[in-house]
Amino acid sequence: MRKVKNKTYHNKISKKRHLHELKRQDKSYSELDFIDSLNAPSYTNNQRKPKSKKIATPENFSFIGNTNESLEFFEDVIYYLDNVDHLIIDMRNTKKMTTEVLLYLISLHKINEKKGKTLNTTIRSPKEEDLIELMLQSGFSNYFRANINTKIHVDKENIFQIKDKETNLKNKVYDEETCREAIEFSLKFYKDAKFSQPKFRHIYNALVEMMQNTDDHAYDEDGELRNWYLFAIKLEKGISFFFFDNGKGVLKTAKKNILEKVVEKANFSYGHESLMQSVLNGDYRSATGLTNRNRGLPEINQSLTEDGIELPIILTNRIYARLNEREYRKLKYNFRGTLFIWILKEDSE
Repeated sequence: MRKVKNKTYHNKISKKRHLHELKRQDKSYSELDFIDSLNAPSYTNNQRKPKSKKIATPENFSFIGNTNESLEFFEDVIYYLDNVDHLIIDMRNTKKMTTEVLLYLISLHKINEKKGKTLNTTIRSPKEEDLIELMLQSGFSNYFRANINTKIHVDKENIFQIKDKETNLKNKVYDEETCREAIEFSLKFYKDAKFSQPKFRHIYNALVEMMQNTDDHAYDEDGELRNWYLFAIKLEKGISFFFFDNGKGVLKTAKKNILEKVVEKANFSYGHESLMQSVLNGDYRSATGLTNRNRGLPEINQSLTEDGIELPIILTNRIYARLNEREYRKLKYNFRGTLFIWILKEDSE
């Protein structure tokens, strides 16, 4: 005998669902989540729910202003990427955030995707509206679907949205084109500026070197595909650039035996500061074995420390380097890759 359906009960449930959907649509964008749309499997009531873990981002989520705590957070992320089926990254208590942590988060997502893992990642967005806007304006939502019921204007005049090597390859865009686009973005803010001027040409060459270094080591020793990410934004008195390469890092890329010979020859300690100075000065042959590749980092270093550049920073492995101040700080946790940050200053009156 077929059961008689309780029509009143089903009408009640339908009404409840409808009200819930209306309420959800009325939420502001700061209340909604960013959800990884590429690896988000659906589960029926009969299926077992996957293992889930929620981890909170630091209140100051930044490699620049809160390096060790932010790196510690990512150590947890990397662990749980391999050990749970559903990862919830909770940003609701974050008050400050800078763009480079978003690049790092995108990179981990892409690495995980390349490994073929079907991890469901949910990012609970910050409560601060300026941080939500940063995530949207930067282009972060192009990598993590933004489930947002709002019309927000992307300020392409003042923001060079995140670009990456893998997406360029899919769209048949050469690295040199992206480098030129970044310089053309900068030229808009300088009166009578030309691409041929030294400071713009040097930044272009530095970007080419950064991207070329990724191409020379297309795959890491673990077989992970390497990728680079570039972002720039107009500030009040200049343009801030962020370039991230998700490889093994500057020091791990160089051949250890050659560096050891350099250390003996130069007669200085085998410490992080001496080693970083040696790498930036070009006192070794690159791990590619190519005779012309040991000029890359010294050329980048020179471009980022000349007049017109402010606050140049390199973060790689366990070293945080402020190039202008020649400050080399050893970190508690390992940074997986190499991050370059600098500000191209506005011309003085």
